[in-house]
Amino acid sequence: MVKVMRAAEFDFGKPIRHGVLGLPGHVQFTSPIRRYMDLLAHYQVKAFLRGETLPFTGGQLEGIASSVNMNAKMAKRLSNSCLRTAALLLVEVFRLGVGR
Repeated sequence: MVKVMRAAEFDFGKPIRHGVLGLPGHVQFTSPIRRYMDLLAHYQVKAFLRGETLPFTGGQLEGIASSVNMNAKMAKRLSNSCLRTAALLLVEVFRLGVGR
């Protein structure tokens, strides 16, 4: 069985306050090979640190995040549906005694 990581929700309209550091907002991301939004965060941070123009506006990031959130929810529903179907098929195989 494959365990899928919990999908992150991306919302650029409500910055999350960092509790320990007391910062009014922060960005949290992981390896850019894990999630698409993490890759975009890497692009943004790298451009900022280099003093370059940011590759995406806030509006563009909100649009991308909305699409990513919607697709992640659909993928989760599909995964759950597949697991339920597989479980029902397995129950049916045992019930019918297939392979005995």
